[in-house]
Amino acid sequence: MPAPPADGLAVQDLTNLDVTTLTPLSPEVISRQATINVGTIGHVAHGKSTVVRGLSGVMTIRFKQEKERNITIKLGYANAKIYKCQNPDCPNPGCYTSHGSAYPDRYTDEHGEWVVVRHVSFVDCPGHDILMATMLNGAAVMDAALLLIAANEKCPQPQTSEHLAAVEIMRLRHLIILQNKVELVTEAEAQQQYADIRNFVKGTVADSAPVVPISAVLRYNLDVVAEYLCTQIPVPVRDFTSSPQMIIIRSFDVNKPGQDAEELMGGVAGGSILKGVLKVGDEIEIRPGVISKDDQGRVTCRAIKTKVKSLHAENNELQYAVPGGLIGVGTQMDPTLTRADRLVGHVLGYPGHLPDVYDQIEIKYHLLRRLLGVKQDTDASKHGEGYKGPSITKLKNKEILMVNIGSTAAGGQIVGTKTEGSVAKVQLAVPVCANVGDKLALSRRIDKHWRLIGLLVIPPVSTMTRLLVIFATVAGTLSIQTDPPMNEAVANFTALLGNPDVHKFIDKVLMDAPPPPSPGHRELGEDLGGEVVAGKKDDYPFCSNCKTIQSTAISAYFLQQITDICDGPGNADSLSTEDFCGYLRKGISALNQVLNGYIFVRSRALQLAISTCIGRGQCPIEDAYNAFFNPIVPGRLVDFTKFPYCPPHYWSFYDIETCYKKVTLKMILFAYDQVSEACDEYGDEGLDEFCGYFATDADLGLGLVFGFVGVHEQATGYCVRDQCW
Repeated sequence: MPAPPADGLAVQDLTNLDVTTLTPLSPEVISRQATINVGTIGHVAHGKSTVVRGLSGVMTIRFKQEKERNITIKLGYANAKIYKCQNPDCPNPGCYTSHGSAYPDRYTDEHGEWVVVRHVSFVDCPGHDILMATMLNGAAVMDAALLLIAANEKCPQPQTSEHLAAVEIMRLRHLIILQNKVELVTEAEAQQQYADIRNFVKGTVADSAPVVPISAVLRYNLDVVAEYLCTQIPVPVRDFTSSPQMIIIRSFDVNKPGQDAEELMGGVAGGSILKGVLKVGDEIEIRPGVISKDDQGRVTCRAIKTKVKSLHAENNELQYAVPGGLIGVGTQMDPTLTRADRLVGHVLGYPGHLPDVYDQIEIKYHLLRRLLGVKQDTDASKHGEGYKGPSITKLKNKEILMVNIGSTAAGGQIVGTKTEGSVAKVQLAVPVCANVGDKLALSRRIDKHWRLIGLLVIPPVSTMTRLLVIFATVAGTLSIQTDPPMNEAVANFTALLGNPDVHKFIDKVLMDAPPPPSPGHRELGEDLGGEVVAGKKDDYPFCSNCKTIQSTAISAYFLQQITDICDGPGNADSLSTEDFCGYLRKGISALNQVLNGYIFVRSRALQLAISTCIGRGQCPIEDAYNAFFNPIVPGRLVDFTKFPYCPPHYWSFYDIETCYKKVTLKMILFAYDQVSEACDEYGDEGLDEFCGYFATDADLGLGLVFGFVGVHEQATGYCVRDQCW
């Protein structure tokens, strides 16, 4: 029998593994991996991340923009072990406490011996209204939730209502309500708000949920929260014997720029196992996998086949992983496939045992009675007694909606409806893995934000369009793929951007266009629920918001200018420009994103936005010195001397047009990969803003790279100076 490890954690032994004997509380399981997922939900700035930090010791706010604005933007994750004191004289609730995931299973202090009784994985959701889609992705893996309500604010706030409705739709049945920030109010005010909370949750899934007054910053009553996580939330029933199936909610590349080929590691997928046990050495498949489209818009998916090389739960190494807490799966997969969360929403499991892939589904829907998540005027004198806000209208044919399926947020268009039975057919923007009987969340774009409007179910009689899935080993062994996701239409469109006639056409439109209109102060301040701050040179709470609104509006304005010129008669002055305008008229979103990124740089949208925001007192003067202004940055991002494609003594083209097309395509792929590596290496050295835009969307990133690092100029040099043709 192996000796116990020095870290105080139980040993996992694959040679003696019998999955039929495992439970969520088995010592070898609970020692290293969380077996229950608990979400933190509620309105923005009500203390969700602070509670997680108090229980786990982990700060889930990690990214620069999150720290600047002190809000959660991406899903945050942290694990915690909950311990119970074995001393019978230890009084409740002080006999419960919590520590990090790597803490020993047993320890002794002045109160007696403590033993781990639960291992919890916290899913910290953003509370801001514009991040509702992110919250719904997190709800897909939750077994229970902590609903945070700030004691110093009126209850309910908009996202308090919307998040509660969301977890009801996602079939969550176990909640604990935390009345946070009680240190900021009097006892009478706290008791009055308790009554308001009870009235708010009456008739909902939280009707019988306990309400615990806490102070997360002072750690007051967090031991009660730890106790209730053990006594009020039952251990979920888990399926350990079925074929494993995991939904991916994160994916990333762990390699450092410049790492030797012999030391490269495969891509990592993070997520939660829904059923089955995943083991080191297992052959696995990921669906939908690599998605591509042809010129006719037909979608093809290549399932990714690879092998499990390692398993981790935070810093704990695993030999096998079970359903429950979040884990990281190290694979032999090409790491470029997992970079920047590219596999989020995909499903991982054994080959041949995963759900089918669909791009069109028939659904049965149930709409909410009224719109949630917005501040509403419910004045009875205006609307009559009993008015609780605007009702939600029925689904309309050709309407664009957002569908949350597992951890995927997919756009979809209604292509058919039946009033009888509330049935609709939805054409999805991206392929998804789905099963008959799955419950999904439905959102509609209202006032520029996605708002939750209802519940979807895929009925047993559903007709779903199954996509052709080509089962191919994309990376059985490490073979470095530098190309970003690029289908044929995007490739041809990007090559056209390198054509001199198209380049001149775009620059002429940008120069001749009237100055773009500027958003007003209302959009800058109130979009995040606040007011414009003036006169406080050390505090710029809306700087990021100002730059985003201004630069997006400017870029969209110039994109519309180009579209209008293309639609006008006789404005395309060459065959290449006509081809460019023809692609633009197709309205393919990926092409618009590529052009949007290119225009963003060529029109100096961010520079114009920053200048405006500084002038209005929204941003500090120091913001003028960023990567987009610095002429040295492009050369720092991409070293074109390493571009090996077209030495004049080795290759030649029949004409200069072919040269432009071929060299541009090769060069943009080369530059994209170099920028991606540079962002990983220099992300905290003044490039974080540029890299943030670059990582937003693969097609937008292509356009940004094309304009910012001078791909057109470099390709021209290759084709003219080096005479590749």
